[in-house]
Amino acid sequence: MFEKYIKGKNGAVIGSQRPWAEVFALKAGAASVLTIEYQELEIETKQPMKWIHPVKLAKEWTSYEETFDFMISFSSLEHSGLGRYGDPLDPWGDVREMAKVLCLLKNRGLMIVGFPVGSDAVIWNAHRIYGAIRLPWMIQDLKKKPGPITVLLFSNDLSWMRETYSEIYRNKNDNESFVQVGNVLYILVDNLSAFNTLIVAKDYCDNFLITAAASTYAYMMSFLAKNGRAKVFYAELNSDAKTSRRLVVVRSK
Repeated sequence: MFEKYIKGKNGAVIGSQRPWAEVFALKAGAASVLTIEYQELEIETKQPMKWIHPVKLAKEWTSYEETFDFMISFSSLEHSGLGRYGDPLDPWGDVREMAKVLCLLKNRGLMIVGFPVGSDAVIWNAHRIYGAIRLPWMIQDLKKKPGPITVLLFSNDLSWMRETYSEIYRNKNDNESFVQVGNVLYILVDNLSAFNTLIVAKDYCDNFLITAAASTYAYMMSFLAKNGRAKVFYAELNSDAKTSRRLVVVRSK
């Protein structure tokens, strides 16, 4: 299930007395695996696997910031801050550790995590159980990891669009309507009816940039974008309606 996110990638396992997660990652084709564990491990294998103590990792964290393509943690984070393994008492220890872990993960990296889920509870001093109260705190920073940006290109003048975005069109396969450039996915909307473009704007456009400042249709699309909640950018025009004077940003509601 996860092989495509692990094969040829560099990852880490957090908390590991038995290296089953490391074996899983290496069998899936991981390029390397770093185990983060308080107990010193003797690694007797030729596989690309290493061990580091959490304290050393904390001291050298800048060397590992956004280093890993994937991270795995089972039965580890829920113990943080309870003192069971000699760690300092901290009521927010688990939340802090999750935030630290995500600092080590690359943008769009994979996080595989397992901990007890049910009614919120602390089983002193063994572990926590995560429910409606505590679980959102644990995953809140996952939402802050920036994902890919999707840009929809609309125009009723297809020749102008192909000329303006010629570099993108050169990289486009004949049978596809999208082009990936770095972290940006460009979708060329050149085969939809006027009505359908309004629907796309309404349902999918969080931000809207109007390049044709005299187009009433463009303003109609921007008004509907994300049900009227989109941030809209447009060029304010001079009185002759031909040259723009400045960029204006509008956000309704």
